[in-house]
Order: sequence, then C-alpha cells, then structure tokens
Amino acid sequence: MALQGILSLGLIVFLAVQVFGSSNSDSTNPNNQNEPAAVRVITEQELAAARGEHDGDAVWLSLAGQVYDVTSGRQFYGPGGPYHVFAGRDAPVPYVTGIFTDDEAHKSWRTLSTEQVGELHHWLSFYAKSSSEKYPLLGVLHGQFYDAKGQPTAEHAEFHAAVQQAVEAKTKKPKPPPPPSTTKTEL
Repeated sequence: MALQGILSLGLIVFLAVQVFGSSNSDSTNPNNQNEPAAVRVITEQELAAARGEHDGDAVWLSLAGQVYDVTSGRQFYGPGGPYHVFAGRDAPVPYVTGIFTDDEAHKSWRTLSTEQVGELHHWLSFYAKSSSEKYPLLGVLHGQFYDAKGQPTAEHAEFHAAVQQAVEAKTKKPKPPPPPSTTKTEL
C-alpha cells in the first residue's frame, strides 16, 4: 500500500509539472520570472476539431481532462484506426470496457465499477509517461475536470479520489487463511 501511495503521488507530481510547469526559467512567465507559465486551456470545440479527419490534421485525445497530441499514433487514433473513438474527445469508459463505439464513448466514468475505475490508473500512467516521449501533453480540457482558468474542478478531485481508492482496494486483497493445523493423533 505504501508503494502504491508513493507511485500515485509521483504520478500526480509528474502530471502537475507537465501541466503547470516547473520552477525553472524555461517554463516561467517572461514578464515575471517568479510566476509559473499559464497552463493551456483547450475548449471542447478545439479538441473536437483535432480528430485527424484529413491528412496532416492533428489528432488529440483527452483522458480525465488531460489533452494529449497523439498525431504520431495516427494509425491507431486517426480515421479507420482501432482507437479513433478516443480522438477529439474525453472518453474514459472505452479504455476499460473495450467497447469502441460512440455510445460507449459518451458514457460517464461514473458508470464504471470500482474495479474498472482502478483500471483507468494504467491509462493515466501510460499517457503521463508517453507525454514526455511519444504523445505530448498539450494542456487541460475546459469542462468536466478543469475550469476556464485551467484549475481542477470538484469532479476532477472526485475522479482521482475514486481511482486512488480503487487502486488501494486492489492492493488490499484479503490474504488466504493459513492452512489448517495438522496434528497427529495416536490411535
């Protein structure tokens, strides 16, 4: 449990640095070196326009309000790709149900079981890791998880608390009972 908590804290810190910037001079506001650079807030309309419908168009997706540029994975996320359902929207449900339809993509994360919510942890980690490698983090999506200023909403806190709770529940599986004691009785 302690290791899971440390890993989760590390993921949160990594995402915070990716989204809100670090304190070095490369990521600060040039007008005031002590203020972090503003996070890019992406509208649902901007995200919806980035579905890669035409050659050369960007392909973006969002997971829990984190917007990633997945253009380099166009064969997966672009038109005709197996994961195109994720392009241009925030659709957490298909990640864990494996049902890649528009109907499934429109479902709320709240429709998922606790175990399924916990499975989203894998995908959050995947994109967080990939944001420094293959799929850059572009910013945050204004809406359910972030407000117009890029600040986390109450829904954001509820979602991440549910993910953390599910991950902890998975690691706290009950231990099997000890084997029955065997005593020899003399006849």
